[in-house]
Amino acid sequence: MKMKNIKEKLLIICLLFISFYALLYTFKPFTHQKTVRYLQDFSNSSFSYQTSMNGEPSNEAQYLFKKEIERQAYKFPDVYFLEQPAAKRKKIKQIALTFDDSPDDWYCPQVLRILDKYKVKATFFLIANRLKAYRYNAEAIKNAGHLIGNHSFAHQKMTEMTTEQALADLALAEQEFVKYLEIQPLLFRPPYGVMTDEQIIELGIRNYKIINWSIDTYDWDTSRNSPEEILARVEKYAHNGGIILLHSSGKDRENTLKALPLLITFLQKEGYELVTLDKLLLVKAF
Repeated sequence: MKMKNIKEKLLIICLLFISFYALLYTFKPFTHQKTVRYLQDFSNSSFSYQTSMNGEPSNEAQYLFKKEIERQAYKFPDVYFLEQPAAKRKKIKQIALTFDDSPDDWYCPQVLRILDKYKVKATFFLIANRLKAYRYNAEAIKNAGHLIGNHSFAHQKMTEMTTEQALADLALAEQEFVKYLEIQPLLFRPPYGVMTDEQIIELGIRNYKIINWSIDTYDWDTSRNSPEEILARVEKYAHNGGIILLHSSGKDRENTLKALPLLITFLQKEGYELVTLDKLLLVKAF
């Protein structure tokens, strides 16, 4: 009789453990949603890109982009980042400025001067096939103490490549970074923010971290990128652990140059420490 009671107790304990883990698994997606709760309602989208009558990205396309990158951040939490994981956040408020598409010889130097004036360090995702032509400015980013990430070899959309083609593009980019800057960045931002699950897995195997963003300033969109609009988005969505998307090269970045001092001043007044991504995410950059 005593042995039977022991077996019954063990069975009950086992059932309780099974029930606990089943509940944990069931509610895990809701826990994850808290880690991306600050992501803007609709972000820059080239994922299933569609346009409405006035040429603006359709709500459907933006919604699909948002859901896709949230899904990937949940599926690959050790490789793919939209923001600083909640578990790594400190009591001090931290946020990261990131700039895509450099180097160039016009906007990039002006961005560097503004950052130097406000004593701010940022992360620059460089397009590798521009390094030869603008080597001096790429070196200026590095020498100023900013962090450098890989933004592909030629800024082609990775979802339109096979995994083999994407890896070949990455290999070309790595060669350029080593040749012209003597570094091999391990932080990668896919052009347009999109890539496939298989590509994420392959880059993860190669020790890369995929970096997207939680705050899109829309400074790339000339239809709605006045300095006031750029600042308003940062004011609305700024949060501890956030990653802000900006651009330091392109057709017209004058509004970015005008907005940058405003948003830096706002963030500093709000008590944010502006840090590079390796410090925000606690990951290796090279």
